[in-house]
Formats: sequence, C-alpha cells, structure tokens
Amino acid sequence: MNDSNAIKAEIYTTSTCAACVFVKQRLERAGVPYSEIDAEDQENLAKLYELSASTTVPVTVFYKDNTIQTVIVGWNPQRFAQVLA
Repeated sequence: MNDSNAIKAEIYTTSTCAACVFVKQRLERAGVPYSEIDAEDQENLAKLYELSASTTVPVTVFYKDNTIQTVIVGWNPQRFAQVLA
C-alpha cells in the first residue's frame, strides 16, 4: 500500500485518560500509524472542540490521503471495527 494513501490517525488525549490506552492499543494492533496530541494544551483543546464539538477524550481523527475521513469521540469498539475493516 502506498504510504500517502494509507489511513493515519491523530488521538487527542490527556494524562488521565484511561480509554486513550484502549484506542492506542487498537490502532497498534491494526498497524495504523498515529500521533498523540495533548488535549490539556489550550491550543490543542480548541482544535479538539473544532473537530468534535466536544472536549471529551479520546477523540480519534482518521485521515486518508491527508483528508479527514472519520472522527470518533470516546472509545467505541464497534466504530473502530467499522473504520479499520
């Protein structure tokens, strides 16, 4: 698979987010590269709200071809299975 066409993810997290661990583990098992963004930083928190209309973490943003494909708020195994299928 061409890396530029591969699915990638960003995860908005906090230092106390237990569900964030599940998201990272799921992405690692699926072989999806991701970057972790600190939602405790005010600038990142503003971007998080812009993407999801929420300040709940985790928020996982999936990209394909550098375009947002899906935004998942929270840990939702069924939604992750759909996106990663």
